[in-house]
Amino acid sequence: TITLLKLPRGGKEVTSDVIVGEYAEKGIPNISGMDADKTSAPLTVKDKGNLTVGGEEMTFVSGVSERGGKTFSQFIGSLIPKSNPSVIIIQGVCFDSETYKMEQTKKLLSAIKSF
Repeated sequence: TITLLKLPRGGKEVTSDVIVGEYAEKGIPNISGMDADKTSAPLTVKDKGNLTVGGEEMTFVSGVSERGGKTFSQFIGSLIPKSNPSVIIIQGVCFDSETYKMEQTKKLLSAIKSF
């Protein structure tokens, strides 16, 4: 499951690195259909880096998280388009594996041409 959100930026000091780091540390609010009233546990980061998505640099982390006694792999990416004062959050969840299937996410993200 992959979800994209567009949110207000919240200030010039907010960067993609800060956003991804906070979500990995605190857990991400449910946007994927699991337990609507809960946040996932902190993410145990296994990979981090940057990707170009729609001509913009996106910071990401992936790893393992837990909710309701279930362990799953998760991807959290963030980018701030130069032409728009918003933040794009991309969350991917793989419920059947503790290893995130990054190639599938890269394939989807490569289809985005601009923001």
